[in-house]
Amino acid sequence: MTSDSESNSDSPLDAAPLSRPPSLPPLPSLPSSQLLRLLLTGFLILLLQIPMMMVRDVIPERQAEQQNAIQGIDRSWGESQIIEGPRLVVPCEHSWVEKRLSKDVILSEIRYAHFLPETLDIRGELKSESRYRGIFEVPVYRAELRFQEEFKAPDFDGLVVLSEEEKNQTSSTVPGKILWDQAHLVVTASDARAIQNAAQMN
Repeated sequence: MTSDSESNSDSPLDAAPLSRPPSLPPLPSLPSSQLLRLLLTGFLILLLQIPMMMVRDVIPERQAEQQNAIQGIDRSWGESQIIEGPRLVVPCEHSWVEKRLSKDVILSEIRYAHFLPETLDIRGELKSESRYRGIFEVPVYRAELRFQEEFKAPDFDGLVVLSEEEKNQTSSTVPGKILWDQAHLVVTASDARAIQNAAQMN
C-alpha cells in the first residue's frame, strides 16, 4: 500500500538570508579632528575682526566730535576761570622836574598804586549743570562768590619809582597828589565772557 504525502517547506531553516545594513563611514582620526577645530577657530577669529576694525575707526571720530562739542560750549559758556583779587587801586599824580634848554619843566603823569588786603575771606556756592551738543553731554559749573576783605591804611612811602631815563633827566621830584576819589577795587577773571552778574559792594 502506497501513500503519497506532500510536505511544505515552512521551516525557518529554509528562509532566505536577511540583508545587512549599510556600513557607516569610518570616524575621522583624532589628528584630523583637531586640525578641523583649529581651522574653524581661526576663521571665527578673523570674522570677528571685521566689526572690531569698524568700531576702532569710529572711536577717533567720536572723540573728535566730543572735543568739538566741548569747545563749542566753552565758547558760549566760558572756559575755566582764574580769579585774582580783590586789590585796592589808588591813582597818583606823579610829577617831576626836567631841565630842557636850560629851563625847568614840570612833567606829570598818572600812576597807580596797588594794595592787597590784610585779611581776605572768600566763600562760594558751586552748582553743576549740563549742556548738550548733539549726542554729547557736557557738564558746566556756575559759582557765586562772596569776598570779605579788610585793608589797612595805604602807605605810599617809597612808591615813587623813576626809570633810568627819568633819573638822568630829573633834577628834583615834586610831591604827587593822591586821587582818592578815583580809588577802586579790582577783581580780575581770566575769561570775562563767563561773568553773568555785575559785582555788588555792601
